[in-house]
Amino acid sequence: MEVHIIELFHGLAAQHPALVAVIFAALMLVHTTAFVGPFVPGDITVLIAGVSVDHPAQLVAVISAGVFGCIGGATIGYGLGALFGARIKGWAQHRPRWHSVWQRTEKYLHSGGGGPVIALAIVLPLMHAFAPFIAAAHGISYRRVMLWWGVGAAAWIGIFASFGAIAGGLVRSDPGAAAAVAGIVAVVVVAVVFGLHKLMQRKLAD
Repeated sequence: MEVHIIELFHGLAAQHPALVAVIFAALMLVHTTAFVGPFVPGDITVLIAGVSVDHPAQLVAVISAGVFGCIGGATIGYGLGALFGARIKGWAQHRPRWHSVWQRTEKYLHSGGGGPVIALAIVLPLMHAFAPFIAAAHGISYRRVMLWWGVGAAAWIGIFASFGAIAGGLVRSDPGAAAAVAGIVAVVVVAVVFGLHKLMQRKLAD
């Protein structure tokens, strides 16, 4: 297992930074696009992109590419919501799973008036893909959504990619630490996801 982890860290570091940035931007675009976003894991993808970094300039490039991809995905979702939101809401009402997602996201956005809660939505389960779509269907302005979405994306990607870069640097300097570093990363991801899930539940219960 440790050998595979080491190979992953070294393999990513060997890739051209521009290739990593382009692939990462594309994955973030999909991750934040309505209906397809739930199929791309966000936190792990950001961490892996950070692992490829071995220079501060590369970290800036990765973060910028990720934010660009997130805004692109949110723009697609917002456009779809503006065009088809009302019809899809009617369709979702007859499908319990989608209706539940719609209701939770709608209640969450209303709880903050469409302001800073949009920034936090990018790291919440399912809402990272549907918040811009539903915000558009409810008439929240594109400028407001993208402003807060960009803030949230920059904070989320900046923190996780930096953590990934530190982890990658540690493994490259001390291959024997690969398993320990991977374990710490896993614990941090689980803790963050659990904390955000609790935060979302508390917000929806207000």
